[in-house]
Amino acid sequence: MKYFYSVLAVSMGAALACGAGPAQAFDVNTAWKEAQKTGVMNLPAHETVTLKKRLYAESLKKLTVDLQGGVIDGSALPKGTSCFHLNTMKNVTFKNGTIKNCPQDGIHFNGVGLTVEDMRFFKSGNCGILTGDSSNLAFRRIETAFHGGANTGGKGSHGIYVSQKAENVLIEDINSHDNSGAAVQVNAVPGGGKNVTIRRVEGYGNGSQGGACLNVAGVTGGSIEGNNCHDNLSGGIAVFDDGNARFPSKDVRIIANRITFQPGKGRYCVTSSAKGNKNITVGGNDCQISGKKFYGEKFGVTDTGNRVVEP
Repeated sequence: MKYFYSVLAVSMGAALACGAGPAQAFDVNTAWKEAQKTGVMNLPAHETVTLKKRLYAESLKKLTVDLQGGVIDGSALPKGTSCFHLNTMKNVTFKNGTIKNCPQDGIHFNGVGLTVEDMRFFKSGNCGILTGDSSNLAFRRIETAFHGGANTGGKGSHGIYVSQKAENVLIEDINSHDNSGAAVQVNAVPGGGKNVTIRRVEGYGNGSQGGACLNVAGVTGGSIEGNNCHDNLSGGIAVFDDGNARFPSKDVRIIANRITFQPGKGRYCVTSSAKGNKNITVGGNDCQISGKKFYGEKFGVTDTGNRVVEP
């Protein structure tokens, strides 16, 4: 036993003499600067990191942020600030964690190549994810909720919002709920939305300040399929416009979705409201809505058979 304590004492003394001690606290700003050199930032596993300033980067060719089950909290940021603001970026990945309480957006991105997987976004002032003028986007296995509206003062805020250019977009296996705007919105500039797929989205409790559960505009070549929109407060699925026929869509399939409203709620199951819409195929959808009002408007629609009943 004496020998054991002697060895332990010598080992501890040697460690102290060599300067060993408690690990330094994680500094997110230092880690962010290093990530812009190495292309990788790993958060401490299962810990919460509170931001004092936004994490901004531009013109990087590759970046991976692994939250490792941890949380980024933006509650200490100034008003109007996104937690992550990434400008003219390429090949960015976020995975495995939570981003919450961002005064503006959780992630604000423009560039080529954004993948977000196995993430949760809560209580942003605007949107959970916002992209602008971007392509090659893949969002999978995400929960995004409580953005905008009465929560933080925003209006018409969306769980996921893909805006301006929106080419090669995959949005799948999403739980988007209790947002003041849409669960998912893809609002492209004229001709800017190409090859957009939205599938297996569960959207509920959205639309307190307007907006359908799933909204698209300016899309050429789109599939909205196998989604479950229930208990929302405004519309179901919309191929919409700004009212001036500037954002028509064409070749969009709205297939095999389930859309249900509480009695007295909901304006329509599906609407195709842009006068320039062409080849909007609507079929195999199951809807429950008061008054059996399946369609809002039907510009460019080919109906291949849908079911609508009272709730």
